Amino acid sequence: MRLHTHIGFIENLLAKGRIDFVDQGNIAAVQQYMLLSDLFFHGIKEVHLEDHDSIIENSDIPLIKHFIKQGRIKPKQSITPLSAPTFDLHFNDNKQDHELKSSEKASGCFYANSKSDTKSIFGDYIQHFDKTENQDWNFASPLFAPHNSVVIVDAYLYTKHGLEGLISIFRKVLPTKLKQTYHITLIGKPRPRQRENGAQIVSNILEINEINEKIQLLKNELLSHKLVVELELFFCNQPEIHDRYIFTNNMGAFLGSGVGII
Repeated sequence: MRLHTHIGFIENLLAKGRIDFVDQGNIAAVQQYMLLSDLFFHGIKEVHLEDHDSIIENSDIPLIKHFIKQGRIKPKQSITPLSAPTFDLHFNDNKQDHELKSSEKASGCFYANSKSDTKSIFGDYIQHFDKTENQDWNFASPLFAPHNSVVIVDAYLYTKHGLEGLISIFRKVLPTKLKQTYHITLIGKPRPRQRENGAQIVSNILEINEINEKIQLLKNELLSHKLVVELELFFCNQPEIHDRYIFTNNMGAFLGSGVGII
C-alpha cells in the first residue's frame, strides 16, 4: 500500500493522538488513531511526500525518520501511472471535504484529512440474507466506495444466475465518476458440477456462446457510463475453487453464497 501525504498531516495526526489519549472518554477516536498509526508504521510500503526534499531530510518527526530509515520514502517520479490499479491512501490537510470526496470518486482511492473519520478504512461488515425476502445489491454500495478495480471469484459465476447477479451488482456499485481505467477480473469454473434433486437435474449451466452473450450485456452496461474498462475472464477447474470472494483495491468480501444469491 502507498501513502501520499505531507509532513503537516503527520504533525496533525500526532497532535490529534496526544489530544485523544488525554480525553480517554473518546474511545472510538483513540481506537482509530491506534489503527491508523499501526497502518503507517507496518502496512505502508511506499511513502510519497509533497514536501521539498530538504524539509523531509531535516524533519525531526519520529515517523518521518522511521520512513527514511526503512527506505520507504520514494521520489515523486516513481509513482505508477494511473493505467494500473492503485492501492493508495491520500491524506491532505490542504483540501476541503468536498475536494477530498471529488478526488476519491475520480481515483477510486481513499482521500482524507486529519479531521476525517477513518472507520471505512478498517471497518468490518456482516450482512445476513433471508432468501424469502426481496433484496438487491444496494446494501453493498458502501463496501465498494471507493474502488477502481475488482476481482470476483465464484465457481458458479458463469451460470445463468451467476451472470445475472454479476450484472445486478455492477448496476449498484459501479464507480461512474471514475476518471481512470476500471479493472475487472472474473474467475469461475467453465462447467460447475450439476446437482441432482430427486429425478430432476437442477442446472443453469451455460454454453460458451451463452456466456459470451451475458458478458456482452455486462460490457454494454459498463460502456453506457463512458468508463474505460479493462475486463479479464478466467476459467479455473481446480477442485478447491469453491468459496466465493470479492476483492477491490480497498476491500475484501468473503461470501457465504455466490453472486447469484440475489
